[in-house]
Amino acid sequence: MENHISDPHPEWLDQWRSNMKKWAETKEGSPEETALSERRDDIERCILSTPAATAEGMAAQIEFALEDRLVGEAYNGGTFDGLDSHMFNNILAALKAQRKL
Repeated sequence: MENHISDPHPEWLDQWRSNMKKWAETKEGSPEETALSERRDDIERCILSTPAATAEGMAAQIEFALEDRLVGEAYNGGTFDGLDSHMFNNILAALKAQRKL
């Protein structure tokens, strides 16, 4: 029997993207916006706090960091005119090429 390791991160990333799309379409201050904001925070905590065990999980974490602008922004610690984003994009490309994600 083969031992298959999987990570929840890719699914969480899909949920986060879907949530963000719905959130952007809601009325500011509405109960729906509040619920979507709370769900977003829950998903983000999962992505950020759960260690990845696979290339797919690591790639999802990096995609999240890039899409949520956790890197690449001067006010968030971005360095040398976006070289940190460039580095993470390179890591992501290598992970995807290695595992053919």
